[in-house]
Amino acid sequence: MSQGGRIWHHEIRYLPDPNNTILFVGYQVDGSIGRQIQEGRDSVRILGQHVPIHCHRETISSYSAHADQKALYDWVLHSKSESPEGDKPRHVFVVQGEEGASKTLANLIQEEGCIPSHAPVTGESVELDS
Repeated sequence: MSQGGRIWHHEIRYLPDPNNTILFVGYQVDGSIGRQIQEGRDSVRILGQHVPIHCHRETISSYSAHADQKALYDWVLHSKSESPEGDKPRHVFVVQGEEGASKTLANLIQEEGCIPSHAPVTGESVELDS
């Protein structure tokens, strides 16, 4: 994920050079500098600097460190049998991922898994029962 740390210093140095290639392996979150580069922006702002992008851009999207929808759904449903009490989760909150995918997973868990589920939006507050 190109969203902070040492990678920004590398990008400042290498993005302007047309002899370089930036290779994204997997997903870049919407709104991140990595996504902006990946989507073809001519320049980005990194650490307050205007950085032109002249390098080649490539993406390998078949690798991911995150589970897919089916794996996450299966994990949630399996978690009820792994619980010491054998109880299913009382509520599932899907808090990572793009809005559409998060809502789809929450709906799948709720409709097919029969577990109340919700994909909150940024800034939303939820009161939990104790």
